[in-house]
Amino acid sequence: MENCPYTVALKVINTALWGVPAPANANETHATTWVAKAIHDYNVSMAWDDDLFIDYKWDFEGWTKELFSKVKRGTLRSLKSVLRHRGVYTGNNHARVADSLYNILGIENTLEWEPAEFRAMKFDQQSEAYQRQQSNKRQQDTQHTVYLAVQQPPQVQQPPQLQQPPQLQQPPQVPQPSQLQRPSQGEQQEQYRVRQGVQSRSQTIEPQQPLHMSGTLEGPQHRQLWEQAAQPQQGRAQLQTRPPATAYREVTPFPQQPTNRVPNRPPELPYDPYKTLPPRWSRNDRLDANTITQFSKLWDNSNKYTGNAYDLLDDKIKIFFSICWQVDIQEEQFHAVFPRILTGRAETFYIQVVERDDSFADAYMAIKNHFDHDVHHQHYYTDWTTTTFARTRTENPDKGLHEFSVDSAKLGYFVLNNAANNDTAIAVVAEIYDFLLVHRRLRCGPHTLNLIGQTLLWGNNQQAYDNAPKELSDEVRFMREWRKDGPLGVLLDVINYIKTPQQHKLFINFQHRANADLSAKDRKILKTVNEYLAILRPLKLATKRLKGRGTYKRFGLLAKVIPVFETILSSYEERVESYSGVNYDEPSAPEDHIAINLRAAWAKANEYYIKLDDSPTYYAATSLYPAYKHYCDNA
Repeated sequence: MENCPYTVALKVINTALWGVPAPANANETHATTWVAKAIHDYNVSMAWDDDLFIDYKWDFEGWTKELFSKVKRGTLRSLKSVLRHRGVYTGNNHARVADSLYNILGIENTLEWEPAEFRAMKFDQQSEAYQRQQSNKRQQDTQHTVYLAVQQPPQVQQPPQLQQPPQLQQPPQVPQPSQLQRPSQGEQQEQYRVRQGVQSRSQTIEPQQPLHMSGTLEGPQHRQLWEQAAQPQQGRAQLQTRPPATAYREVTPFPQQPTNRVPNRPPELPYDPYKTLPPRWSRNDRLDANTITQFSKLWDNSNKYTGNAYDLLDDKIKIFFSICWQVDIQEEQFHAVFPRILTGRAETFYIQVVERDDSFADAYMAIKNHFDHDVHHQHYYTDWTTTTFARTRTENPDKGLHEFSVDSAKLGYFVLNNAANNDTAIAVVAEIYDFLLVHRRLRCGPHTLNLIGQTLLWGNNQQAYDNAPKELSDEVRFMREWRKDGPLGVLLDVINYIKTPQQHKLFINFQHRANADLSAKDRKILKTVNEYLAILRPLKLATKRLKGRGTYKRFGLLAKVIPVFETILSSYEERVESYSGVNYDEPSAPEDHIAINLRAAWAKANEYYIKLDDSPTYYAATSLYPAYKHYCDNA
């Protein structure tokens, strides 16, 4: 404890009890020693947040509020501090320490932090709580900066006067939308008038910047004017003043989708027009017919975008960019060849909605927002979450994996139980796809732990404890009736009722009083049962750690398998060692079958631990897990 930053009652600690769990009737010295050891272990461990919470429940399972009260107050406060520092919320900081530490033992998941305490808490930098805290601070700082910018807008600086050519008497005027070239047959249409209204509203926001300009401006003077006017003014918020990409929604007969615009990109970021999506707005330049013909020859008609489900526009646009780069089509010329990659519903939508002078960015966003909508997204999610191997096999009974484009590179790992026929099945697949069986063969961790528990209870032949086959039907009927109306049904109702620590305490007190009336013979049986429960407890907690429960993000990882098995082996080795010098002929000696079953369970655990050597995946996952990179240093 020399390097431990937390205060503990060193005068009370008994080093002989270091590492010995405190029983329910432990004295002050034993309880304080166990808490001090937990503080030391948590301080140097590689566990934070949910992982540390499970370790805490493991170490203090069965502790009562009275047992917590026996610990020295300073040591108990240090235990609370190390838990909170590493991301475990122990409840209100002003509550009694013993009550807080006892109450969190009765909950399944970690408590949610109070916002005020979460902001003020100083977390360990490797904890998930610290990352969330820093993320919230950055978000609040960003919102505060934006609020100040809105409340106190900077003074607008007048742009410098454009240099006038000597032959012009008046400064050139930026042409209004009504002066731009429009298709002669569309000027009388209702869609055009509505679009003009949308552009007029956009113009009132920022009259100094050019609107939707086509390639009608010619000459160096006009091009220089367009480029200078297009530059954002310094010291003011940039407003998007070109026609919005969703202006087509004023007239489109198709279902309306949420408004979406082409985002303004920071000027310091590099922009590659052949890679970046969504594209930025640009003017439209003409493209010669030979280049259009060359593009059409290179484009494969099977890659045309249809607008149907599972036909993703961005995938087709990437192919589009690649061909445009090959034939040297510039960003301002994308609009001329974009319609040639559309077919079906997408082509119909483009013809009816998109104007000829719309930019490529406007056409892209119009089609993107119309076809890539929430209905398709929900369809994708439903198909993904409901697709199972059984369903796929039923719908495609005559197809093999090769027909689904599944090759050796796409095959992952096989997580199965320990039945021999599973090894046979994977051996056949390994022969077809040319990979090593042992490299891809993983084992279900909770299933293996279950086998260890069965060996602990029943030995190597657990089937010897089963009923005869002819009696199974009667036994099932009797058990169903007993669970429904008998004592076991009442017990299940009581267990379902116990949900809070207060109710649990009432049940524990009743159980203690009932056990006090037992005879000596019954007490001996109860002692044996409690010993088996204590031996099975590591398997229970290890199963929770490997099950991958949804509320614990770091559980169920492949990197946890080896540490969990090493913990199980170490725990059982210590227990077996404690029975090595026992004389079972003594009347007070424990039951000899406990030591025998312990050795059998350890042998079963060691058998499957050795099998982890066959697949390098376990060691690769453990070595590359970020939380273990400082494990040796902290140990």
